[in-house]
Amino acid sequence: MKHAIAGDDFQTVEFSLDPNEFAVSEPGAMIYKTAGVALSSSFGGRQNKGLVGSVLGAGKRMLTGESWFVSYWKNETNQKQTVAFASSIPGKIVPLDLSRTDIVCRKDSFLCADSDVAVSVFFQKKVMTTLFGGAGFMMQKLSGSGTAFIAAGGSYREFELRPGERFQCDAGCLLAFESGVDFRLESAGSLKGALFGGEGLFFADFVGPGRVWVQSMPVVRLAAKMGTFLRTRR
Repeated sequence: MKHAIAGDDFQTVEFSLDPNEFAVSEPGAMIYKTAGVALSSSFGGRQNKGLVGSVLGAGKRMLTGESWFVSYWKNETNQKQTVAFASSIPGKIVPLDLSRTDIVCRKDSFLCADSDVAVSVFFQKKVMTTLFGGAGFMMQKLSGSGTAFIAAGGSYREFELRPGERFQCDAGCLLAFESGVDFRLESAGSLKGALFGGEGLFFADFVGPGRVWVQSMPVVRLAAKMGTFLRTRR
């Protein structure tokens, strides 16, 4: 499926849909479309999977803080049509080619994807990460042979880890990682250093091989800065 990313700090991604082709997105992400693109919603995040499967899918999405529904945008004409999506926060849109491997992303970062991508829930099995993960122990897993698009707050960096190479980032700045990368939380050091050093209690710790994506201004950090600014202006 053809796509194009436009803009700088408030980016959009535009899909060019062939007849009967469709894109999937989180509700509220669409910003414009041509008239031949029809909207439908799927309860639980996947079409044609039966009532039980839909209820289970919706329950899992609710646990991650996402909407119960996923939006589908289908070209119902015999000519090319266009639909475009954007994030609700300033930052960059990151295209992820899933033909190499599945990718795990933050539960609030998925924006849209082409029809060859499946979005499911990823449960972190490590107990420490489950209990204390600043990135959320329930994340989203993107799989398939297509391209998915996630929203990064601020800018982002992609790191390619060699086998056995270790890498750490602020847990809140974690954006995504390949499913083959070993992920856990690591203590940031002493309680005093963590609390007064401003870095939080845990780092996200990775061991390669595989890719890791990090964002510079996650929405939680942006909201905290705005809250501090508003309080000091009173």
